[in-house]
Amino acid sequence: GSLEDYLDRQGPLPVQEAVEMATDLAIGLVHAHSKGVFHCDLKPANVLLDMDDKPRLADFGQSRLSHEQTPALGTLFYMAPEQAEGLEVTFAADIYAFGVIWFELLTTKKPGVGTLKIQKHRPDCPSAWEEIIGQCLDSEPEDRPGLSRIKQVLEAEAFASDIDDKEEEERKQKEEEECRKKEAEARRKKADAETGGTDTGRRT
Repeated sequence: GSLEDYLDRQGPLPVQEAVEMATDLAIGLVHAHSKGVFHCDLKPANVLLDMDDKPRLADFGQSRLSHEQTPALGTLFYMAPEQAEGLEVTFAADIYAFGVIWFELLTTKKPGVGTLKIQKHRPDCPSAWEEIIGQCLDSEPEDRPGLSRIKQVLEAEAFASDIDDKEEEERKQKEEEECRKKEAEARRKKADAETGGTDTGRRT
């Protein structure tokens, strides 16, 4: 199925899943852009998920090569301003659509003017995300971040999540070790008590 179908079923994604989904999408765009191809109609309906729910870019029907000057018709809400005006598109048009999708991964809503307050909907969302998604949706193409910057932000959160997971695992291990020590101590005391009782009975 598509990412659109997946979001309809799942609702807003947990932060870690959103990290993985957005990272895979960014990698797909990096590959397309490295070949000189701009998708120009990036949206959840054009992102297909494989058996492992990994996203794959699909439907390049509106795509343009980097040297092409012809306008590309995208989809309302996902089209960058310059694309909607019929101007020349660059990789920045895909960055705009990526920003919309990133917002949707977290909220299942489309960002509107003055409503880019992700943490209002998702207080668990990293604060840096609100800033960079806002940059992705900048009306000026040259002010949108490149994919390398986007990946850097995503990877930072993935690394932080890995640290949190490791710390949580270490905490659980310590708790389990403490429980084992307490259980062993309780068994020792019980054995000592039983042995003491037996010795007293023998002396009697």
